[in-house]
Order: sequence, then C-alpha cells, then structure tokens
Amino acid sequence: MKSPFRLKAVETEKAYFAGFFDGEGYVGLYKTSAKTMALRVIIGQKTREVLDTLKGFYGGSVYLVTNKKRGSSWYCWEVKSSSAQVFLEDINGYAVVKKQQVAVALEYRDLMNGEEGVSFEDALSYHERIKAINSPMGFGRGKLVVNI
Repeated sequence: MKSPFRLKAVETEKAYFAGFFDGEGYVGLYKTSAKTMALRVIIGQKTREVLDTLKGFYGGSVYLVTNKKRGSSWYCWEVKSSSAQVFLEDINGYAVVKKQQVAVALEYRDLMNGEEGVSFEDALSYHERIKAINSPMGFGRGKLVVNI
C-alpha cells in the first residue's frame, strides 16, 4: 500500500524505525465496531522527537501519557488501519525482536484484504495470536504459544 503522507522512508530509515519499534513498540488489533477489528501500532518513548518523525512519515498521533501513581509520563505515537499497514510493510524484513508480531499482523491484513474478507471470529483469532506473542516469554494468559 502506498503511503498517503508527504514523506517516504528510504531503506536506512525503515531499518532505524524497525529497530526503534523492536525496542519500544507494540502491534495489535483493536475493535472498531461490534463486528470489525483493525491494525494498531503504538510506540512509547520519554521524548517525542522520533515519534514526531514517525508521524511525519506515517501519520497518526503523538500524545502524552501520565501515570499518576508512579509519577511518570511518556509520549506515545499511535497509528491505525491502513497507515499502520504501511508502517508494518516498511519495517517488515528489518524487525528482529518483533518479527513474528509483524508477520502475523500482515498475515491478518492479507486475509482482511482478500476477496472474501475476514469473519469477526477469524479477526479475534488473530487478535489472540498477536496478544500471546506480545506477552513476555512467549506466554499468553498462561498458555504456551506455539511458533507459527
């Protein structure tokens, strides 16, 4: 998918963004309505400079998150749907730590963009797969995740 934004990342930028995502990022699916889900990428960071750069390339939003209990705050860049797809396509092949999450998210995108579309049950299945991979040590809610 072609980026709708002014800036187009070159290969070195894609590799840098992939490394940044590997260390600070999250990919998942979120519920958009009662029967549909869409891709979402979030990257958190104490400073916002790189997040603003990502926004320039891929759109989305940068916002401040505050944890009053811990007395800490950080910035998040969040991008959804087709813009998240463009970002994931760009970093695919460069991501190392989160390579599997990117692959499953793009697999979901391919299924979603197919002629038959995707059922909500299939979307939930992909959501659970990504959630399990995102869990520490490859465990999701007490279940061992089998490599895909």
